[in-house]
Amino acid sequence: MPLRLPITLWSSVVGHLLRLVLLSAAVLVFVIAFAATVKPLAEGKLDAPDALRFMLLAVAPMMAYALPFAAGFAATLVYHRMAVDHEAVAAHSGGLSHRSILTPAVIAAVILMAVVALLSDQVIPRFLRGMQQMVTVDVSKMFARQIARGNAVQQKGMLIYADAARSFGPEASSGALDVLAFRNFAALELDANGSPETEVSSATAEMWLFPAEETEQSRAGGAAGQSRIVMRMDDVVAVRQGDWTAGGKDMTLRWNTPDPFRDKPSFLTFGEMRGLRAVPERMSGIDFPRRDLAYALAERAGREALADRATASSTFQLTDSRGRSVDVATGGLTWEPRGWRVLPPAGESEVSATFVRGGPESLERTRITADDVFLITDIGTDRYARRFDFRLEFLNARTRDAADPSASLSAPRAEITLASLTPPGDVLNAMLNLGTFQLLERANGRLADDGVQGFANELRRKIVNLNNTVLARINERMARTVACGLMVLTGAIAALTLTRRTPLTVYLWCFLPALLCIITISGGEQVTQGTGPRGLFLLWGGVALLGLYTLFLYRRLARH
Repeated sequence: MPLRLPITLWSSVVGHLLRLVLLSAAVLVFVIAFAATVKPLAEGKLDAPDALRFMLLAVAPMMAYALPFAAGFAATLVYHRMAVDHEAVAAHSGGLSHRSILTPAVIAAVILMAVVALLSDQVIPRFLRGMQQMVTVDVSKMFARQIARGNAVQQKGMLIYADAARSFGPEASSGALDVLAFRNFAALELDANGSPETEVSSATAEMWLFPAEETEQSRAGGAAGQSRIVMRMDDVVAVRQGDWTAGGKDMTLRWNTPDPFRDKPSFLTFGEMRGLRAVPERMSGIDFPRRDLAYALAERAGREALADRATASSTFQLTDSRGRSVDVATGGLTWEPRGWRVLPPAGESEVSATFVRGGPESLERTRITADDVFLITDIGTDRYARRFDFRLEFLNARTRDAADPSASLSAPRAEITLASLTPPGDVLNAMLNLGTFQLLERANGRLADDGVQGFANELRRKIVNLNNTVLARINERMARTVACGLMVLTGAIAALTLTRRTPLTVYLWCFLPALLCIITISGGEQVTQGTGPRGLFLLWGGVALLGLYTLFLYRRLARH
């Protein structure tokens, strides 16, 4: 008579096991989700209704941590009850092998591994994006909501007030997540005691919210990345209590807002992470250095176009901030530490330039001549407010009216500077539209001493870091999935082996190895991000040890 499969036993055990997993996971995950909500709630980033929504969003991400331990706990309780009630002995006496008795645990392990894999790949990234949205992008909504109520907003030791605020949404050209405009803006800077120290007021102001950027400290497992807020104000009046009063044309304030969920591959699915290898600039940590390199290449391309034109026609043309031309007569450009020296035309000893100055009612074409003329380029040091400016510096310069060739030259001046000049063409947008690897290709042909290689090397380093992060994240998700299945088997086998111990004692024999496994997975992920594939030995080492421990318990069970 053929042996029939114990379907009734299997279905009963699997049902009990999965019910206990759901109950245990629900308790654990809500405790962990509440703990994750406390920090942004205490910092004032969330109000009471948003805190509840944030906690519900945190349920899915925290499930990745709670489900493995809940699965091990449920397997321990179910199989310990089978052992204590002698159901396992009866089943074994009836001809069922240990493997057959443990089959429900294997079925539950496969189901839970599939659930964890689905959570890790599709569900958790989307929920993390929602959480990140609430504590970063929704900062601007919080500003607008509080200001509409007539309340002041406190940020980084400052009280901010305005008559009205309006959000314009993401700004693609700058990389900002949101732009908020204020009318009749005022801010109070507070000292350590909370007393007003400086007052700043402006008729109009803009707040630019930039995404979190990865830092060396965060890559090493330190503080999380921080989103950056930039305030730009026009026609500013600033008053420092008891000290001075000052007025200015504009002012820029910058500060960071903590972001516990950094802009990193945690928000991406497996497919999206694999796509980063071809389009890494989708991550802001790559896009910012990519834009730095694009600006540097555009600046060099513009300068070289001017040099080519100067060599071919002994002149080149720049445009000032009002769209008026600046014509420079030259014989070429040569590099010096101060900048690019503008050489005089062949047969002449001086460089001359003609430009328009004055307002609409008093336009005047002026000619400058000088022995030493330098072309200086400036893309700025603030990557959130890049410039693309050229300036001409005339040393020991003299001027005269260009419309009257017989006019006498003025007395020599030590230096005359024409600033905010741009080259012809649209080289900047042409470079910004190129992808990361296209820009690196263009940078490969550059000389090492012209500054471009510094930007290119920084971008390459960021790409290596991103690839390591993607490798670590993918393997971390797979390792957690495998570990979840192993914890079910470990709990079931330990419960059948240690029948004379209490359930909690048996669970400790499973919990401690499982905890070590999770710690090595997390530690291995950080090491992989920093050192590359070598960290995978640590990441998977804990899983391998948990597997060997489970095999040891099974061999011990099989002998008895």
